[in-house]
Amino acid sequence: MTNPGRRPLEPGPNLPDLTPRMELRRLMRAWRDRLDAATGHSRYRKSGRRPLRVTQDALARRLGVTTTWYRNLEHGVQAGYSDAFLDTVARALDLNPDERHVLYLLAVRRPPASRTSSSSAAITDSFAEIVQAQPWPAYIVDAAWDVQVHNHIMDEWFPHLHCVGNIMRLAFCIPDTQRQLLDFEHDWAPSMLGQMRAALARWPDNPHLAQLITDVLTANEHARRLWNQPVVRVHADGDRRRLYLPNTTKPSQIEIVTFSLMRAENHRMIILKPVRDQPSPEH
Repeated sequence: MTNPGRRPLEPGPNLPDLTPRMELRRLMRAWRDRLDAATGHSRYRKSGRRPLRVTQDALARRLGVTTTWYRNLEHGVQAGYSDAFLDTVARALDLNPDERHVLYLLAVRRPPASRTSSSSAAITDSFAEIVQAQPWPAYIVDAAWDVQVHNHIMDEWFPHLHCVGNIMRLAFCIPDTQRQLLDFEHDWAPSMLGQMRAALARWPDNPHLAQLITDVLTANEHARRLWNQPVVRVHADGDRRRLYLPNTTKPSQIEIVTFSLMRAENHRMIILKPVRDQPSPEH
């Protein structure tokens, strides 16, 4: 049945209250109820047997907070809970990564900060095979634009990539690449600097990202000028750019296509897809 007026459905006998507060209350109670009081780990009911429940008082003592403070969270009260507290709660309730993610969304209305994972563990053979199978330049980068895997077409288009291993350093620190990227200072550079600034806001404690920005600003005077301007870009997905391919004099246009890798935090797969010349409209 549709809701043509687009008004929120009121809870009824067959429809639970789906507000974030009530969802948090339901989940917090269920997560606590499944804990085994003896071991502190999740234990699911078997053959009608119910494990000895962990009380709010007992869990609050385990967390090192007052019962009132813990009860507020379990009742869905918005109280500015810190990441450290929510992570402690997640451990005490024996939450898996997906449950922890939902806990943050319901308790503080945002996902948890991304945990940095090692690149070697994050990029599996499956990802590498997908990148190698692309007919266009393709690569996977981490939060600091270090290239984790790329295909041979990327090497053909950007022969200096193997020397630096980083997309931003390739663009800002290699003069040959800057000449290859058509209208670099006004088209490519502002977007790339803006993306680094947005990434720094998202991952302020990432030392590789901070070092990357320092190296780029040290090496490139134009980058230093741009950094003093309010240039911010979250991503370049869908942007179209022009560049010269090696040994060509006619510029080509590409569209930047970006994918987030759900099981490899902080990593993105990027494809530089050539844009075919559009036919002239008939008159």
